[in-house]
Amino acid sequence: MNTVAWGKRVARGRTITVSLVALLACGCAGAARKDSMSVPRWDAFRAAVAAGDAAMDASQYLPAAQAYVTAHRLDPANHVVSAKIGEALLAVGKLESAFANFETALVLKPDFAPALQGAGVVLTRQQRWAEALPLLKRAVATDPALWRSHSALGISADALHEHELAAAHHARAIELRPDRLELHNNLGYSLYLAGRLEDAAARLWNALELDMENERAWRNLAMVRVKQDDIAGALRALREVESYHAALNDLGVMAEAAGRYDEARRFFARAVTEVPDYERARNNLEALAVRRLAESERPGKPVGSEGL
Repeated sequence: MNTVAWGKRVARGRTITVSLVALLACGCAGAARKDSMSVPRWDAFRAAVAAGDAAMDASQYLPAAQAYVTAHRLDPANHVVSAKIGEALLAVGKLESAFANFETALVLKPDFAPALQGAGVVLTRQQRWAEALPLLKRAVATDPALWRSHSALGISADALHEHELAAAHHARAIELRPDRLELHNNLGYSLYLAGRLEDAAARLWNALELDMENERAWRNLAMVRVKQDDIAGALRALREVESYHAALNDLGVMAEAAGRYDEARRFFARAVTEVPDYERARNNLEALAVRRLAESERPGKPVGSEGL
């Protein structure tokens, strides 16, 4: 599914993403305003939109944005074109400008699902999770087939520690786009965060079936194995993407994150034994020792105890 950026004017630094298919489903951009234009102006408008669409299909996002801006000047009240500008700008990482254009589209048509999606995607990329969530919920309520909205909603929900909500929307995104590897990986990570380790491992294997060289999926699977006390399995997963000594170091990082400090120390030490000048593992080993000493000297807090 191709996506397009719509919107204009720079404002307040936020961003959104819209589906071109969804836009076209709403009618040809600007069609509702045809009667208010002269024939030459209408023809120029249609040509500009067509040029933008062709550029988007060719992944030429800045020329697409320029073409859509031309169309916007011919019909500044067209919410579809504003959203298309936003999508083009989003595709090149111009988040603030993209958000301003999605915002313009929503001023013109508050329930326009592609603009709601675009704005929510921008806010998700900006890690403005709490602001993204309501926009994305509105987007999927308006158009349940917007897989990017479900995906971004899942990412934002995970960041807000709503892991079951995240998993539900990642699963819906997969139903819509089962070919997207990152969606399987994201669902696996949500299930890991929710403590559903067997389900998480199964979903991560689904991701790996699509691409056995996907580093993120292997690393997420290693984290699952650590939580399952399957250190050998975690090491095998990491060895798919890195050297033995680097895998030992990363096992140490995962063990430390899980509060398993003695294991973390042993893994860091083994990594240094394997490669004595491995600076990252040596630094991690020293930093762990300093943190543990500081905790042991903290009054009334035994080493390894959990905070309230």
